[in-house]
Amino acid sequence: MDDPGGVEHGEHPAETIGREFLEETGLTVTVGELLYVGSDRRTVPLKAGMDVVDLHTVFSVCAVTSVVGEMRAEQDGSMDAPAWIPIAELARTPLLNTTKEILDNLLCCLCSAVIPVGR
Repeated sequence: MDDPGGVEHGEHPAETIGREFLEETGLTVTVGELLYVGSDRRTVPLKAGMDVVDLHTVFSVCAVTSVVGEMRAEQDGSMDAPAWIPIAELARTPLLNTTKEILDNLLCCLCSAVIPVGR
């Protein structure tokens, strides 16, 4: 298993997204506009029964298009079952709190952008 995903030294964040998509799902994507920037802070154990670390992550979410390839599990990694989930099923899908927050914000923005007001 490789190190958790992240921006490598000298790498542009858009390159990171493309690389991570390919590594974790087997899909090649074209990275589009920045949709969301967030922050998450939590205390996590280093190992069972050991000290904890105060972990703070800052993350960005971008649109992706031109998805090419066959979706697969990450080779020798932690992503074992990538899948496309229809929006209608998200409410019934177990998600991390941070992931739920991101999706709630994105869906709110998308809905307000697509629904015309007035005539």
